[in-house]
Amino acid sequence: MIDTKTVLLFLGLSLAARVTSAPPANAIEARGGNDVYSDTWTTPAFLACLQKKFPNFPAGVTGPTEISNCRNSIGKRDVDTGLDPKDIVGELATRNTDDQFDPNDIVGELSQRGVDNEFQTRASLKDLVQGFQAGAPTCPESCLPKNFEEAAPMRAKAQDLCKQIGQDLLNNGFAALPKKLTDAFTKHDIWLYNNKEVLLYLVLSLTPQGQAALKAAQVSQDTAAAVCTAALTMLSTRDEGCTKDIHFSKAFIFKGAQTTGIADGIMDLFFNNNPVGFISTSFTQPS
Repeated sequence: MIDTKTVLLFLGLSLAARVTSAPPANAIEARGGNDVYSDTWTTPAFLACLQKKFPNFPAGVTGPTEISNCRNSIGKRDVDTGLDPKDIVGELATRNTDDQFDPNDIVGELSQRGVDNEFQTRASLKDLVQGFQAGAPTCPESCLPKNFEEAAPMRAKAQDLCKQIGQDLLNNGFAALPKKLTDAFTKHDIWLYNNKEVLLYLVLSLTPQGQAALKAAQVSQDTAAAVCTAALTMLSTRDEGCTKDIHFSKAFIFKGAQTTGIADGIMDLFFNNNPVGFISTSFTQPS
């Protein structure tokens, strides 16, 4: 028969081993279920559709029609004029409305009301293009990719990414940017490992009506990039876009915290309640 002191000693040693064991290099202890993240690399449905049509995507695309067809195969586009779409920029109304809006510094404009995981991105886009709005996001994937971007760093990248595609969007009616990101996380067992790579495909596409609307409004490259930045910011925001929370411990298993990761997402864009295009983020295995 094992006495009580022996049992307590065994439990104490086991707990000490769990608490004092050093985590692997470049890792953060984590908790979370497998419904939050993927154990293996997968190709998002929207990207798979594009790659089926254009094996060397984004090379080979000649217009926005096939891109829009792939978008329409992922979820149902809501064209109800009674839709209450979310405006993109997010709480810009909280700043002094007499301020001069600077489309070259959309991140600075957004930062005036904070860029943490709690902000709500619902405000007027009149500073950008009168009548432009964003619909509720479509999040076709049930979990985060194997390697995922955190929400706040992704929002910080939005302006730079969108500046790279603003002119293509205006010239061609679509833009597709593949970008390897090197600050992603992955989960293995109970750990989150940082400094991982993931390949982002950022896609914007306009309908013919959308192209005509932007042309009629004389939308500049800077303004197109600003609309893209605001939409990408929303897609990368908890409760506004396509995200998942992962719970973890920064040091010991009893000191809990959480971070927010970005999942694949699609967000339709509207002009005067008419669908004019969409923005999409797809994350996949880097080559």
